[in-house]
This record gives sequence, C-alpha cells and structure tokens, in this order.
Amino acid sequence: YKTFMAAQFRHAQGKDIHAPGFYIQININETLLGTGIWQPTTDVVGKIRAAIDANPKAWLKARDDKKFVSLYDPLAGESLKRPPAGYDKEHPLVEDLNRKDFAAFRTLKPKDILKKDFVAEAEKTYAASKPLMQFLHDALELPF
Repeated sequence: YKTFMAAQFRHAQGKDIHAPGFYIQININETLLGTGIWQPTTDVVGKIRAAIDANPKAWLKARDDKKFVSLYDPLAGESLKRPPAGYDKEHPLVEDLNRKDFAAFRTLKPKDILKKDFVAEAEKTYAASKPLMQFLHDALELPF
C-alpha cells in the first residue's frame, strides 16, 4: 500500500516519451515538491548527458542557480558507479554525467500544505526550477 498521495504534471509529450515535469507528494510526515525528470529511458538520459557535455556552462548555470538551490535539496536519484560509455572518468562534470535521474525535491513540513499561501509557495518553488527545466527541455528538443 502507498502511504501517500501524489500527482505528476507532465509535459504534453510525456505520454510518448519521458519528459520533464513537476511533482507533488503528500504524506503524513512531509510534502515534497519535485521538478525535473525521474527514471528516464536510456536514450533520454543520453541526450541530457550529451547536452551537459556540449554546454557545461549552461548546465552549471541551471544546476547552481541561486533561487533553485535556495529552495530545493540537491539533485536526487540514482547514479552510475562508473562513467557512462564515451565519457572519461576525469571529465570535470563526471558526477553529473553519471546521473540516471535529473530531479530535485523541496521538502516541506506536513502543516505547510494547510497554509493559506501554500499554492503561492508551490508556484514560487516550481518557478525557481525554471533554469533546470529549460536546460532539460532544450536537451530533449522540447518546447518549454
């Protein structure tokens, strides 16, 4: 049994491919607001890795954006133990290239969802992820 309720707000093309989106999960212990892409297919991850490698400055700008990092926990998810095929273990962004997921979550207290301004706070949180979402959409050649 799941002990939480959740909803995903996917890109319009999310039905046909793994695409970036927004997420909310509510349970008795916490509320999570999520952004990015979780458990994408190998070809989708490959496109994101190629974009990071081709444009590392844009990736770092998105990943390290002040508003984004001030609200979200560090990027979450699984990573490879070794660099993916075609990437050197000495690559300056090897930790990011090793990622299988490109998602981040903001953890809120259970009572936060009951506040009058919760919707505005969620909006602010999702808006802060715009640089990451823009990078992911560009990498996957999706409109944002």
